[in-house]
Amino acid sequence: MGFDISTFNSILESGSAEAWMSTSIPQTDTSARGGARPGALSLDPAGVLGLVLHYLNSTMVEVSLQGIFALIPSTVSRYINFGLSLLLHTLRGIPDARLGWLQQPEEFRDCSDLIRSHHPCLKGAFASIDGLNLAVQTSADDDIENATFNGWLQEHFISSVLVFSPLGTIIAVTTNAPGSWHDARVAQPIYKKLLDHTPEGYYLVADTAFLRGTGDIAGCIRALVKAGQKIEGTEEEIAEATAFNPELLSYWQSAEL
Repeated sequence: MGFDISTFNSILESGSAEAWMSTSIPQTDTSARGGARPGALSLDPAGVLGLVLHYLNSTMVEVSLQGIFALIPSTVSRYINFGLSLLLHTLRGIPDARLGWLQQPEEFRDCSDLIRSHHPCLKGAFASIDGLNLAVQTSADDDIENATFNGWLQEHFISSVLVFSPLGTIIAVTTNAPGSWHDARVAQPIYKKLLDHTPEGYYLVADTAFLRGTGDIAGCIRALVKAGQKIEGTEEEIAEATAFNPELLSYWQSAEL
């Protein structure tokens, strides 16, 4: 599910387990000021964290989760909703769980140096950017159906755009945008970070389908040369571009893994 055992245990030990055992679950038929009843819970802290992570990391419907965790429908819904709030509260208290744009010039330089140690031509590259479409069920609501329908792919999606540093961490993300939007529209908050919080000379690596933004961030996103595209310039410029593009492709593929 994208979590190893040490990360799973770290979340439990960072407050998730204590919160689950000491916080009463909101219910319409009980007092909001009532105390927790850990002995009456159907899942222990590890169980509810597993339930929430299954819910977040898969497309299975709740009826499948009912069978896996041996819970009745109302309990599954209640535990997921409450477990999500506890997980969010816990992650906000873990510094390593924070997604943050690079802050200091030294951080940009270190990321760029790491990339250039494997791809010498990519001077100034500090991270890669890519879109992610997650399939969703077709909604009966016409407005939601239209918003999630991607005409190019002929399916319904929720779209996200992620920026990956060469250290393997996500440093920026835009999530849960309508699937009908193009990646470039979803990425507007990231374009602003490139404009306002990125030193001159540094850029993101993208694929050919990713628009490189408006003129005010020209050069801040470098994309692959399209298949069949003619490379123009002097012999030296053509040779440089010919060497640059394969390395750009090689590094960008790290975002696909």
